[in-house]
Amino acid sequence: MHRHILGRCYDPANPAYHNYGGRGITVCKRWLDVRNFVADLNPAYVPGLEIDRIDNDGNYEPSNVGFVTRQENADNRRNARRYTYMNETHSIAGWSKIKGLRYQLLWNRLTNQGWSIEKSLNTPPLPIGKRSQNVSS
Repeated sequence: MHRHILGRCYDPANPAYHNYGGRGITVCKRWLDVRNFVADLNPAYVPGLEIDRIDNDGNYEPSNVGFVTRQENADNRRNARRYTYMNETHSIAGWSKIKGLRYQLLWNRLTNQGWSIEKSLNTPPLPIGKRSQNVSS
């Protein structure tokens, strides 16, 4: 994890550099030493979680990082598409949690089937035996 963060922030040859170092994102001086990085973050780490910057425009530093699931991390990306319904704006993952609908179901409705956010959120899923049937919008 540490070496990947440093690569994204300081190595112009890294494929993700333009999204991190290229935007001015850095790692705090204390964390340039991996021992300090591990010492600061180890108490909060739970296997399976990923490090996430709270402010996507902020640096990697103790006050701006936490651990989240892979889905939450993807949801926090700058390019995560947001949908507004009833004056609330969330990503597909956010709406999935709020409405108790499967992420893949909402994603498919919104991106493949071209449904509106209202219809996508308010149409109950088909029973398991009928899911393979083609549903028109």
